[in-house]
Amino acid sequence: AFDLPGTFDFHTAESIANPLARAGSPPTAVAMGLYSIAEAWLAELICDAHALHRYGPAAVAALGEYFVAIGAMDSLTHTHPPGLLRMRLLLQALGAVADPRLESIVAPWRDFTPDAPTFPERWADHLSAMFLAHADAVQATLAMFGTNGYTHDARAEVVGFLADRLKNGVPGCEVVQTAAGYGPALDPDIANAVWLARVEGSDRPIDALGKKALEALDFARRWVDHGGSLPLDLYTSEANPPGTLPGESGIAALSDALICARLKVDDDRRLVVAPLLHPPKGAGIDLRLGNRFIVFRRTGTASFDPLSAEDDPRAVQVHVELSWREPFVLHPQEVVLGATLEYLVLPADLTGQVITRSSYGRLGLLSATAVQIHPLFHGCLTLELVNLSTIPITLTPGERIAQLVLWRSGAVAPSGDKYTCPIGPQFSRVRDDPEAAVLRSIRQG
Repeated sequence: AFDLPGTFDFHTAESIANPLARAGSPPTAVAMGLYSIAEAWLAELICDAHALHRYGPAAVAALGEYFVAIGAMDSLTHTHPPGLLRMRLLLQALGAVADPRLESIVAPWRDFTPDAPTFPERWADHLSAMFLAHADAVQATLAMFGTNGYTHDARAEVVGFLADRLKNGVPGCEVVQTAAGYGPALDPDIANAVWLARVEGSDRPIDALGKKALEALDFARRWVDHGGSLPLDLYTSEANPPGTLPGESGIAALSDALICARLKVDDDRRLVVAPLLHPPKGAGIDLRLGNRFIVFRRTGTASFDPLSAEDDPRAVQVHVELSWREPFVLHPQEVVLGATLEYLVLPADLTGQVITRSSYGRLGLLSATAVQIHPLFHGCLTLELVNLSTIPITLTPGERIAQLVLWRSGAVAPSGDKYTCPIGPQFSRVRDDPEAAVLRSIRQG
């Protein structure tokens, strides 16, 4: 797609020493050595162009941070072009970014990258100048891929909405309501939202939340592609007067109608369930099984002491992540830790309880033993899965195996939680309990 033989100046290259030409080589061999380097560099530059094509500003930030991290900004090798050249070509192709928030993602790299990077080796300078002069031809190779480009300025409102959610400890949303109406979130939206949230600053685990957002979006797409539907009306934000929502006064457990109201209210009283694949039913909302598990493994450990500072749960348990099409077999009397597919955020005045769906309880599956969810909880719930039957049970990620019941409670103030914004099952941290040191001291006399 890039006419390198027609672009490359073989005559000039005959006099340029390079890493692939031995001393004393004939001029033709010297030129071919530099041509081989140009081929390798071109392959990387086309990959960079494709990343920019698919992800916009996020590609610039991601590649820039990577080049800095591995020391590749001004590193000269025969296999990869220096990062300064790659960044200049990326910024040149990206051009002006109209949205100020999106521009903040790339602004540091504009300041960092010279307009015409130079290098101490003549061969590197020569190739750098050649590719800078033919930058449009590098971009033209994208037509071969047949992929849709990311129109970042047109998606700025969506990216800003998702970034604000991330900064508040909430992963992305599968359907986003904008001034133009409803529309699906895209993977590049989330990637740019993660970078924007990092640039603007937050004390939340932005990278983990971004990973969860991509995971939820992937499952939601599969869900719709295979015949499922989304409750689009529950993605609407509605303004309500301050105080108790209509119908909640004097009640304990929330009905499906009240849960729907909490899913739609546009303030800090909002309940977040992401992904949201089905409406609530009765006095609860069903929760699905995620694709991450913590399983016990056979070891030579004689016993495990939860209070011991030296005993780490990772010595007897291991983390497992499955694909969406890969089932998990839970054997009789086996205990594993799973997690909900849904990431939950409870407002300050709601508390919840998780119970096993009766359909699964009748099969001998107990899906929740630590059932209480405190107000202001952010994260995927860890489920203690126990097979009480006499035969193995096959579980598929995405199955609705539990139900969340919600109650109104007195509003609570935020507090530090040792399980903060989890996106999968969490190893036990009982040894970090405040009283653990006291109990260890009592035990030691």
